[in-house]
Amino acid sequence: SGVADRRPLWSPKGDKIAWFSDENRKNYQLFISNQDGTEIFDKINIGESKLGWDPSWSPDGNHIAFVDDDVRLRIVDLKTKKVKTIDIGGVNLERGSIEMRWSPDSKWIAYAKSGDNMLRQIYLWSTDSGKSTAITDSFADSFSPAWDLNKKQLYFLASTNIALGSGWANTSAMTADETYAAYVVNLDSEDKSPFKPKSDEEEIEEEDSTDDKDDKKGDKGKKKEDKGLKIDFNNIGRRTLALPVPVRNYAYILAGPENTSFLAERIPNSRGLKLHKFDLKKQESKEFTSGASSAFITANGKHMLVRLNGSWKLVKTSGANAKGAKSIKPNLQMKLDRTAEWEQMFEEAWRYERDYFYDPNIHGRNWNTVYKRYAPLIPFVKHRADLTYIFDQMNGELSVGHSFVGGGDYPDLERNQVGLLGTDLNIENGRYRIKRIYTTENWNPGLEGPLDAPGLNIKEGYYIVGINNKELKADDNIFEFLDGTSGKQTVLPVSYTHLRAHETYLLISYAVFCLKKREWGGGGGGGGGGGG
Repeated sequence: SGVADRRPLWSPKGDKIAWFSDENRKNYQLFISNQDGTEIFDKINIGESKLGWDPSWSPDGNHIAFVDDDVRLRIVDLKTKKVKTIDIGGVNLERGSIEMRWSPDSKWIAYAKSGDNMLRQIYLWSTDSGKSTAITDSFADSFSPAWDLNKKQLYFLASTNIALGSGWANTSAMTADETYAAYVVNLDSEDKSPFKPKSDEEEIEEEDSTDDKDDKKGDKGKKKEDKGLKIDFNNIGRRTLALPVPVRNYAYILAGPENTSFLAERIPNSRGLKLHKFDLKKQESKEFTSGASSAFITANGKHMLVRLNGSWKLVKTSGANAKGAKSIKPNLQMKLDRTAEWEQMFEEAWRYERDYFYDPNIHGRNWNTVYKRYAPLIPFVKHRADLTYIFDQMNGELSVGHSFVGGGDYPDLERNQVGLLGTDLNIENGRYRIKRIYTTENWNPGLEGPLDAPGLNIKEGYYIVGINNKELKADDNIFEFLDGTSGKQTVLPVSYTHLRAHETYLLISYAVFCLKKREWGGGGGGGGGGGG
């Protein structure tokens, strides 16, 4: 409870887990453990980085790439424990949105970052040369690179009509209706286009000679040498081809098994995304599933974890669609120490302002002094509201707008609403007397007068002498009697004298605040809600 563990990541083989932890209460570290978390192998310092976003593990298991708080693209060598920066993002808004995708041979990283015009380009970084090379045009918004496991192609999405939508603070961009197309890059200049015309002639199988058969027998049992990826950057733009799919509002593209990719499409007025499965060999796209809010594919491309309509599903990517997907219902439990959790939250909130506040001088505040002022209060926090109050006071020391505090885990409490009768009441003769009854506005279902319901013969001037079989006198608080009655059947004894009940009615009391608001607005005979 006293530690924040963030952004867990499975190793490609599934035998290890990595995550970022602030166990030392200073900066986050990269933790590596076995798959069930019972044994921690490494705690690696990530240098000047305060936190890591979107970690990705190289297929060979030797490196982890991540983006840090200063939008630096960094790589951790798990053997030497050294961290190096390979590039820096275009704007700080890309913190948490840049995804670094390893090639199947662990020799390259593909990523997208913004240029000076706020449009993104796809870059490929080489582990051998240590250099990054842009492979897309600076006048198109390109993102979501995905390596095909066939080690010959790279997919990505790009738009040439994003226009004003590229500037997040440009209010004229609200009318922008950008669309994206899907592309594939032939990485090796010697490879033929995946969309070359195909002959409809029958293929003739040539019979192998005796020598050929002997050669094949000799080759049996020999392991094929993995030559890895070959990338020719010369004229790579001419080998960038549009996939034969409609131009739509795509959100991302994922690589599945060899020669397969999945495109996530945003559908207007629909919850979740529609996933299309594209087959590069067949050159066709078919709907895989819809209503997906998240989708992840395993390193070998064989399985997809997808959240469909609020439920997690595990599905094989080799199928034609997601029908028959296996439901996953995780039952996660932990021993929660709220005192330790609140202490960690305070420490991290203080560090966040220290590390991320736009003014390094923190508006002239000595932030260490601020810490010493509020930290002694944390051991006395007994409710989440107490912690929120301290956060609010501490952040108030910054003297800055757009600094907000909220959220948190609060206990579930039953909510009792006081029912109201839609009346004005006076105290007379030791009883509550009805001065005015606010009538129902029958054309507005939300404006109902409880005492004006059909069949009730309650009149102005009557006394309310009890509620729910309890006698009501002037000394009593009528709202205490009506507590918890909103929307529920209520017994209301009334009388035209103050002495005893002459009639008893069953009615439904409501929270009828809007009736009186309508009256204040000049609505006429209806309105009301006042007191009891």
